[in-house]
Amino acid sequence: MKAHSYTEFPPMETTLRLAAVKLFDSPQAELVHLTLRSGECIPAHYAAVDTIFYVLEGHPVLESQGECQILDPDQTIASPANTPHAIRNEGDKSARLLVIKAPRAQSPVVFVNPIAVNSI
Repeated sequence: MKAHSYTEFPPMETTLRLAAVKLFDSPQAELVHLTLRSGECIPAHYAAVDTIFYVLEGHPVLESQGECQILDPDQTIASPANTPHAIRNEGDKSARLLVIKAPRAQSPVVFVNPIAVNSI
């Protein structure tokens, strides 16, 4: 076994040009370190698998099923498969999260409003 820092991994190419690093990838699960800078967001989308968010720092806002929840460091929240959700950082500082998808998605996320994504 060997421990690694997220800074040792190459950045992911993301549609929204966010700071993301894939830390683990197997058929059973995927683990991504995500940084949302102040004002950044991931618009409403859904994945075909369960998505779990664990907040490392900052206070991101998760919106799902008509509800918004401000998250604190060391909190976790899950979005069941095929449930639209959005996450944004309204704070002055960056928010860092771990995003776990289980099992690993076989297809990309689907944005609820793809036209809005293209305008970001």
